Amino acid sequence: MHLLEEIKMPKIVDHENQKEIIAGAAWKVIQNNGIENATVRKIAQESGLSPGALRHYFNSQDQLLEFAMKLVVEHVEQRFLNINVQTDSITLACAKEILLNLIPIDEERMLEMEVWLSLSIKALNESSLKKISDDTYDLIFKAIFNVLRQLNEAHLLKPNLDLELEAQRLHILIDGLSLQRIISPHKITIEQVNIILEEYISELSNVHSNNIS
Repeated sequence: MHLLEEIKMPKIVDHENQKEIIAGAAWKVIQNNGIENATVRKIAQESGLSPGALRHYFNSQDQLLEFAMKLVVEHVEQRFLNINVQTDSITLACAKEILLNLIPIDEERMLEMEVWLSLSIKALNESSLKKISDDTYDLIFKAIFNVLRQLNEAHLLKPNLDLELEAQRLHILIDGLSLQRIISPHKITIEQVNIILEEYISELSNVHSNNIS
């Protein structure tokens, strides 16, 4: 037997990557079976691990769900980071594309939003999840406000707008569109989402054209 064949190389496991795989399995279980059925056993089965192996990465179901919720936030943040727009180059169309990252307009974002809504409901009675939910709400508001601030600094908005109030209104609109996309995706299409968001931004702008695409 060759010497190298006698040596059993240890299996190298990326701890963080494995945690993300498990969290992804939790997403699927939540989507297919509901948050109330997202047990350690079912999540372990979905991820191809034994419950004992899963507990090597997460000590409890609560810890796993916290990580799953944070992973949704990280995905959204990454999409924002991938869009690097300077104030002097922002346009109304660019602002719309940035904001669309907050709305489930494809399968990936539909899954994220379904998981987020399920965990947000559970967060009403779970303090650790509630903190993540509250912090994320604040971060999203700041992101929306920042988009409006950039548009304002680029002189693309009507003068004397209350940017904080408009950011709140836009946040509510985005939340409503997202919820409708989850509840009735056949009734509120991606095209309609685009139109509604375009019309809202156009109402705030000092640009006379109705088409900001």
